[in-house]
Amino acid sequence: KGTSPHPPLLISLLDNVHRILRHGCNAKYIIVSPRSKIKSIRDFRGFSSVRRRLLNSGLVGELFIIESNKKKQSSNLYGKDLVDESKKTDSHVYLYECTINDYYKPGVDKPFRDAGSLVADDSFCMNCGVTFLEFRGNVDICNQGEVCWARRWRGHCIHCRGGAL
Repeated sequence: KGTSPHPPLLISLLDNVHRILRHGCNAKYIIVSPRSKIKSIRDFRGFSSVRRRLLNSGLVGELFIIESNKKKQSSNLYGKDLVDESKKTDSHVYLYECTINDYYKPGVDKPFRDAGSLVADDSFCMNCGVTFLEFRGNVDICNQGEVCWARRWRGHCIHCRGGAL
């Protein structure tokens, strides 16, 4: 994986989907998923637009099996259900409508939009004042990957309350 936030298999899959879709007619690729966000689909340059719609899981019915929709038939020795009905949650199903980008060339163009530049050593947290270099300590960035450290740093800056590390 290295410094890329997306695995090579995903890039190959999306490039193949792009090749299969017809060009010049606003071809669409439909994805149905319980995930509320699929960043790799959103950032893929092979799609000119990605529209997400929330589907009512009641309307979908038995077509899709969603783990949280299944009622677990667990019972104890006395035949009573162990499932607490008050803790039952509704799950959602999302439909992603991806429109092909006719100008994208698989294998030639970069497959994903840039997620932003990587973090500089002198950037600092606005809440506690620690620099990125101090945050990561003596750890070499290349050991765990630049993307991993950038994600950790962003998480720290978002959730920091100004205390010591």
